[in-house]
This record gives sequence, structure tokens and C-alpha cells, in this order.
Amino acid sequence: MPDGMSVWEAFWLSGQLWWRYPGSGFALFSPAHLAAVACCAALVAALVRHADRPGLVRAVAVVPLCSLALTNVLTAAQGVYDPARAPLYLCNLCELIVLIDCLRPNALCGECSFALGLLGGISAILFPGWSQCPIWTLPSVTGFLEHSCLVAYPLMRIRTDALQPRMRRAWMPMVGGGAHMLAVIPYNLRFDSNFDFVPDPLGTEPLETVFHACGNPAYTLLVFVAGCALVLGEYKLWDRKVGH
Repeated sequence: MPDGMSVWEAFWLSGQLWWRYPGSGFALFSPAHLAAVACCAALVAALVRHADRPGLVRAVAVVPLCSLALTNVLTAAQGVYDPARAPLYLCNLCELIVLIDCLRPNALCGECSFALGLLGGISAILFPGWSQCPIWTLPSVTGFLEHSCLVAYPLMRIRTDALQPRMRRAWMPMVGGGAHMLAVIPYNLRFDSNFDFVPDPLGTEPLETVFHACGNPAYTLLVFVAGCALVLGEYKLWDRKVGH
């Protein structure tokens, strides 16, 4: 273990502190990462299978925010919390949207949980921003858990017909996602953070490669256009599935 830590101490180490120990994490699509992806898929499938249990749906809505709170408390307790660590990613917003939709179902939150939460959750599981941490540590476990819940929630709602996405409402997640991106850009420039990965992904692959190839403002515009295209693609796939 780094610096003579016990396994238990290393388990609780925040993701920020793991940056001090290069080579401790896992590579994208390595056996460890693929095993984690398989576990996430199995968890999502199990949750969707039991989507008719209201208590389970509420748990899926609450767990991500509890997990997020735990990681932020630990980061602060370990003295590495700063403005760049605030929970301002789009996925963090989606976790709040999911909770609101669970408590007070509405079209806006439902569509955003489907288009943004599902897309963000899958993207984060496939390209985790916590890969500097060993796969068995708390940052990795909570990261995969949070985003699995983001994937599971809209699928559970769809399974019980509580949510029926509609292409005519696709503007809701696109406007919501675009507004969030515009809101965090000044914050990122001020605090050297990379929320929503604009205007600089700051080492996040594969976006960093695109950033160096395109530069700005082309990169930022490309992120927005690609996000809208992916949202429309989700709705198109859904419409084809249900025969609309």
C-alpha cells in the first residue's frame, strides 16, 4: 500500500489523494474495468427486473446523492476539498433531478432522467473519471454505484410505464444540458475545474485528444453538438423500439 497505509486506510482515501500515487489505478477497458462494467450491468438488470417495487425505486433515487455526500465529506475531512471538487458535473445535477422526479414526477425531470441521466451514467461507467483510484477503493465503488443508479432509474420507470419518453419533448434535456454547460464554463475558467469537460477536459480521455485536435471554440461547440446528437439518438432508438 502507498506510504505504508493499511488496506482499510487506502480504501477510504479520496480520489484527489490517489492522484499522488500514479500507477495505482486501473486502465480503461482493462480486466478490472471490464469486470466493474459487468457488475454495473448486472446490478442495473436486477434493479429493472424488480422495478415494480416502489421502495426500491425510491432507494435508487436516494442512493446516488447519499454516495455523493459521503465522498464529499471524506474529501473535506482529508483536507483536499476545493472549488474544483464541488459536485457540479451534469451527472450530479441528474442525481438531483432523479430524486425530484421520484418525489414529484413531472415531464421535465422524467425526460432529463431518461436522456441525460441514462447517457451520462453509461458514459461515466465506460469512461470513469476516477480511474486513478484502485478499482476496490471507495471512490471507485461509489462512482460505479452512483452512475449505475442513474442508468437504472429511468429504465425502472419505463418498465412500469411511469415514464414514456417522447421525441417532441427532446428539447427539454437538450436545453437543460446546454444551459448547464454554459453555466459551468465561467466557473471552470475561474477555478481551473473541468465540469461538463468544457472549455477544457483537463486530461479526461478521450476528450483530451479531441481538444488538442480541434482547439477552442471548435471543441466546446463539438461537445454541445455531439451531446444533442446523442440525445436525439436516444429518442430515435426509443421510438423505433416502441414503434412510434
